[in-house]
Amino acid sequence: MEYVDENGNKIIADQPIEGKTDEQVDHTQVVPGIQEAINQGYNLVTDGTLNAYFDNDDNTDQVFKVVLTPVTPIEITTPLVPEGPNGEPLTPTEPKTVTGIPGEPVGEKDWPDVPGYTPNPGQDPKIPDTPNTPTVINYTPDTQKAVVEYVDENGNKIIADQPIEGKTDEQVDHTQVVPGIQEAINQGYNLVTDGTLNAYFDNDDNTDQVFKVVLTPVTPIEITTPLVPEGPNGEPLTPTEPKTVTGIPGEPVGEKDWPDVPGYTPNPGQDPKIPDTPNTPTVINYTPDTQKAVVEYVDENGNKIIADQPIEGKTDEQVDHTQVVPGIQEAINQGYNLVTDGTLNAYFDNDDNTDQVFKVVLTPVVPIEITTPVTPVGPDGNPIPGITPKTVTGIPGQPITSKDWPDVPGYTVEPGQNPKIPNTPNTPTDLVYVPNTPTESTTPSTPTPENDTPNDQTPNQPEQPTAVKENTPTPVSETQPGTPVQPIASTPQSSQVVNHRVDQPTSVAESNNGKLPQTGDEQNSLLASIGLAMFSALSMFGLAGRKRRHD
Repeated sequence: MEYVDENGNKIIADQPIEGKTDEQVDHTQVVPGIQEAINQGYNLVTDGTLNAYFDNDDNTDQVFKVVLTPVTPIEITTPLVPEGPNGEPLTPTEPKTVTGIPGEPVGEKDWPDVPGYTPNPGQDPKIPDTPNTPTVINYTPDTQKAVVEYVDENGNKIIADQPIEGKTDEQVDHTQVVPGIQEAINQGYNLVTDGTLNAYFDNDDNTDQVFKVVLTPVTPIEITTPLVPEGPNGEPLTPTEPKTVTGIPGEPVGEKDWPDVPGYTPNPGQDPKIPDTPNTPTVINYTPDTQKAVVEYVDENGNKIIADQPIEGKTDEQVDHTQVVPGIQEAINQGYNLVTDGTLNAYFDNDDNTDQVFKVVLTPVVPIEITTPVTPVGPDGNPIPGITPKTVTGIPGQPITSKDWPDVPGYTVEPGQNPKIPNTPNTPTDLVYVPNTPTESTTPSTPTPENDTPNDQTPNQPEQPTAVKENTPTPVSETQPGTPVQPIASTPQSSQVVNHRVDQPTSVAESNNGKLPQTGDEQNSLLASIGLAMFSALSMFGLAGRKRRHD
């Protein structure tokens, strides 16, 4: 496809096309090229592809020609129409029209001037194809400045002028003006006229617009308000004397006019004012003062039991009873019972100058004596067999002195103990004893059997009384033949050791309910006494004999 003028000059680049032998040319392939040439200012003369067919020559490309002729330009006249951001028509300083060839751009120098508006950047208006078709130029409104004057009816300024801004032909935003009007009203004026209401900004970029708000002074009307004191939780307080104040609405209520409330202090930083409505209460906030008090712990005759206790709290605040409990407990620990507690559900007063006094009255407790069995126990904590507990009577908590401790032969009380009367009757009080240990100086060495004389057999003689021997497994029967039983009668400690040795069979007997088999209590006691006497005598006799022999 060749696109040429009538002189054969190419207009646009050749276009290759394809088809089948003897097939009609698809004209849709050619239309875009023809349109491109027309867009460049040409008109179609002949179209060699219209109703044409492909030939049958496979070796040579067929050539179709589209001939066009250049169009003689025709100038078009167009009026330039300025429009605002919402498509609204604008009024130019002078209407403008432009004449040119269709498609040519309309230069900025030809755009109309519109006061208060600026042409939008980036737009590219062109001469239309049709005569007298308007060409739109878009504009943005400029920022306009204005001043609001707040004056009285004589033109005197009431408050400072207020600068405001807006866009050309835009309605004034009245919310910018309301605070100024309110300020003037607060100063005692009423509004007469408001020049900003439904007003619009002009299109003069060089001169600030002026709007006037005219007000007239109000004759002050005084208002009376009762001053109401309130506590930290909004509770009403009782002043020394009720107070009311009269003044112009909005005026501050001075501190000198605030009511006096005993035991309370006005909060700093508050700024109460006269209200707008008569008899509307004006609240003054107060904080309770710190109150001091003394708690006296006395008996029913007014005598002090323990030292007075200072406490603190706030005016009209309930006494914190946890401050008093330790003092009451201290008095109880000293042997008193509570009668009345003047701090219970009590409140601090409102007298900042005088300390409040609360009384806690107690009565002495009549001591109740308790009887306790003092039980000797060994180091292992078990009662020592054969020893009867000694009962002691006293007031709970009193110490049990050593004179009331049971005497346990062959044992000594472990030092450092401090037994006390228990709180419950007949509760055993354990006292730990430790066995006495003989020292080497009081125990002679035991002679060997080879050196024993016939007298060494003497300690076995007490075994003859069968009533004692058969039923009392005494330590003597366990002694090896010929071995004397601790011959320490000549030493000061011999009585303890002997008592301890004799005491062992007694404990065995007592473990059998204090009776020997087949005998009564009295017979058991008599036989035991005879046996022990014989054992002691023979032991001493044997020891004397050995001493004489050694001598």
